[in-house]
Amino acid sequence: MRFFYLTILAILIALSGCTMHPPSASGFMETAEQGQNDEKVRVLTARAEKINFSLSGDEWNIPIALETTTATRSGFVSGWGILPSPYVTFGYADKYFGWRSWVSAIWLGVTVAAICATGICIDTDSEDDYSYSYYEDDDDEVDLVELDSFLAAWTQLFSGGLSFIEQIPVGDFLRIGFEQYICRNFWLNWGTVGDQEDFGNVEVGVGAYMSFRVNNHRVSLDAHYGILDFNTKKPRLSLALTYSNVLVYESASSIK
Repeated sequence: MRFFYLTILAILIALSGCTMHPPSASGFMETAEQGQNDEKVRVLTARAEKINFSLSGDEWNIPIALETTTATRSGFVSGWGILPSPYVTFGYADKYFGWRSWVSAIWLGVTVAAICATGICIDTDSEDDYSYSYYEDDDDEVDLVELDSFLAAWTQLFSGGLSFIEQIPVGDFLRIGFEQYICRNFWLNWGTVGDQEDFGNVEVGVGAYMSFRVNNHRVSLDAHYGILDFNTKKPRLSLALTYSNVLVYESASSIK
């Protein structure tokens, strides 16, 4: 078990090398709204986003994001997506207001694995000693150093966030929305990862969208503006085109 934490850390670094800025607000609200009309609804969302990420230079990059979400009649929404790193999301919304959270699926999985590695997930009646001698290492100080290093990296590599959404419906065709968010981004510069000193930052910002529905299809124009580490000299601007498709499995009322 001596190298368990370092192995998990290596996996975490290898698989989580992407930023975790806010997923599509319009797709989330569409899921919640349609979920109130039908028994079983799943919304598939695809987004092409043009980002000027100041910490990566002045160039624009265009990541592709995919998401699938489902909602209950009570308004709770859950799902998962790729941004482009995988994440899980959960929240609540009605036609006018919503909140959502999202967190890196890799980080969440590593967290569960690390907890289970302590023996909590396994019934070990024969193990009465829960001290660090459980790891059967000759040098407990090495284990403490490795554990401390893992916890420091685990905290630094966290990525996810929380947002609040307000929406103005205009008939059945048009939706106008606003979003306020706070999140923690994480990225890896693969070309210079050995010299990279900063792997993440906190971002706070606002967003807005205008979406148009045609039958089961919705197209949305989204924009976000945020600042990194509460520094106005580190802005991030993104413009996105989002497409959502509604799949109805058990209809309680036809989609308008």
